[in-house]
Amino acid sequence: TCSLPLFIQQACRVLTPQEGKRAIIIDFVNNCQRFGLPTEYHEWSLEAPITKAKEVNEDGSFTVRQCENCFRCFKTAPVCPYCGHVYQVKGRELRQMQDVELKKIEEIKREEEEKARKEARMEQGRCKSYAELLELAKKRGYKNPSGWAYFIMKGRR
Repeated sequence: TCSLPLFIQQACRVLTPQEGKRAIIIDFVNNCQRFGLPTEYHEWSLEAPITKAKEVNEDGSFTVRQCENCFRCFKTAPVCPYCGHVYQVKGRELRQMQDVELKKIEEIKREEEEKARKEARMEQGRCKSYAELLELAKKRGYKNPSGWAYFIMKGRR
């Protein structure tokens, strides 16, 4: 199911405590990654906007892991809290971490480019006369400095 309430209802139904009972939830459709563990706290509100749960943490690791040794699911940690197995990052999660790293690098690059554009606009704004704009255009290496300076001055009036 893609419904969080239905997933929680189905999963927690088998998790109700009973003596001698053991529950195993087989998650074929990756709902634990999509919604988190069914035992996690979820804030319900009619005013809050609907947001999709994050499948990955800020560092690119998945929010929920499955132990390779005991096959239990747990919140991301380097060691399984149930059996103590040390988790090795590999495959899909490693690619996810690389994607997050690339996005961070791209964001930094985009911020630097925006800062450079802003500085160029400010430099242009500090020019008060046509002669100063013409000098700036020559400094920047424009093909037609007089045309650019004329266009900027015309836009100011």
